Amino acid sequence: MLYESGRPELDIEACTVCHGHDGEGVNTQPRLAGQHRDYVAIQMWQYRTGLRENKVMQHVTEKLTDDEIAALVEYISTK
Repeated sequence: MLYESGRPELDIEACTVCHGHDGEGVNTQPRLAGQHRDYVAIQMWQYRTGLRENKVMQHVTEKLTDDEIAALVEYISTK
C-alpha cells in the first residue's frame, strides 16, 4: 500500500510517482525493478542518515519507520 499510495498524512507521495507502478523508473528516476534486496535497503538507510543525498528520498525515508522501510524493500524486491 505504501508503494502504491504513499502516506498523504505525512506528506509522502507514492513511490509509483517517480519509480513507476512496476518499478520501471519514470523519466530520469531510477528503475527499482530487478534491484537486489540488500542494495535497495542500503540505499534507503543511506538516504535516511544523510550519507546519500537526494532531497526527495531523504524527506521520504526520514518519515518512515524501520518496519515500513523493511516492507518497502521486500515489496520492491518482488518487482
